Amino acid sequence: MIRNLLLGRPARALRGAIRDGVLEAPVEYGLFLFGWALWLLDALIRIPVLAREWSAGPRSRVVPVRVLPLLRSRSDPDAASARARAVLTQAGALLEPHGVRLDVLGVNPMPLPDDVPPPECGLRALAGRFFPWASSRAAGAPCLTVFFVEDLGPFAGCAVPGADWIVVELGTDGTTVVHELGHLADVWRHHPDPDSVMTDRPGGTHDRISPWQAALIRTSRFALPVSPLRPTRGGS
Repeated sequence: MIRNLLLGRPARALRGAIRDGVLEAPVEYGLFLFGWALWLLDALIRIPVLAREWSAGPRSRVVPVRVLPLLRSRSDPDAASARARAVLTQAGALLEPHGVRLDVLGVNPMPLPDDVPPPECGLRALAGRFFPWASSRAAGAPCLTVFFVEDLGPFAGCAVPGADWIVVELGTDGTTVVHELGHLADVWRHHPDPDSVMTDRPGGTHDRISPWQAALIRTSRFALPVSPLRPTRGGS
């Protein structure tokens, strides 16, 4: 998609040059707004792709995933990595029947700096220091970056539509990863069915993915025919 072409390698090179500097925040907010400006062009390209999905049937896609557990000083990185992989395995099992395979490219625990506050959800996520910090360290689409944290307060996960990353609590399960990926794939509204993966209501299974939700994930900027970084292989 156009966004991936214009905000791929150039953005990664720029981020590497200004990371942790005074320009990090203004550059990240600028890239975020530029990405939204390109959203309409990508949507126009996406419409015929969605039409083909409905007329000729779905095509299988791969979503490359980079996993970064964010740890405090006393945390066990091996345990956090194992838990993160387990959650991604659950998410992959939910998506695979719908033609989407998660390809976990790596799980790399890293400390959350003392000067970076824990992530917040909702509109407040855009206002804090965490947003530019996380955006600067995300791989960038088509790779989805998943930040795992030990405590996200009342939330199991959160996403900022337009970003290339999500935040997920280590104690949750794979439905949260699929839910937040759905938001980034333009499934913005929560579903009233408590069994839907896109619900925000308690109870239910939270694991039902509708054909439309699956089609939006398969045609999102994160979904590719093959992994861009290595040959397709089974498992994660």
